[in-house]
Amino acid sequence: MLIIAHRGNHDDMVAPENTLEAFARAWECGADGVELDVHLTADGRIVVVHDPHTGRLGDVRRIVRRSTHRDLTGVIIRGPGGHGRRRTGRVPLLDEVLAAVPPGGRVFVEIKCGAQILKPLAHELRVCGLARRQVTVIGFTDRPMAAARRALPNHELLLLYGKMRLAIPSLQSVIKEARRIGADGVDMRAHRDVDASYIARVKEHGLGMHCWLTEKHERDERTVRRLAGGGVDSITTDRPRWVRGITG
Repeated sequence: MLIIAHRGNHDDMVAPENTLEAFARAWECGADGVELDVHLTADGRIVVVHDPHTGRLGDVRRIVRRSTHRDLTGVIIRGPGGHGRRRTGRVPLLDEVLAAVPPGGRVFVEIKCGAQILKPLAHELRVCGLARRQVTVIGFTDRPMAAARRALPNHELLLLYGKMRLAIPSLQSVIKEARRIGADGVDMRAHRDVDASYIARVKEHGLGMHCWLTEKHERDERTVRRLAGGGVDSITTDRPRWVRGITG
């Protein structure tokens, strides 16, 4: 089972999410991979940032699709408060993050915008020097995932589930959507009903089964043990070192 650091390792208050510092910390803490979010700038560059603007963590609010990459890399991203520390970073380009991936490291790239990002994304993944198996592309069903399958035929593609949902989707709907898009698997919120039986049934249909922890579950050992014992392929977490301590 892979342990994937959600937006890098920022749970220990060392670095802001989705920054080079956060990803470096994730590798130092022994994460198998990192998860990150990508948007396309006005001048066609791919930047790593979660929101469509920098207002939540940045010192200046800039809308990503209306800004150049230079505008965005100049924004100071503030880290989480607490323990008397407040670190800062900047919005990195995707190619900077990929260049720093260690041998064998995995990257889960979440598409946060429309299909216009797919051509430059395919180019960057082709020239970055990472093996195809090292990069997994993920996205919710309202993103251009079918187009991503066509643009990135040789990369693993996972459908995200859990956004604004109180229950897990039925197995039938998961299989239908995965087949429609050509996904290789699903990446699902750690709902209480995701148990060994559900995981096994997804895998019986030839799909990978991955899970991500919500803030509620980030301190719930029982949830982590249930997912790991049930055979999930990866867990994405804000606390990779903590999950490693539980699962070994």
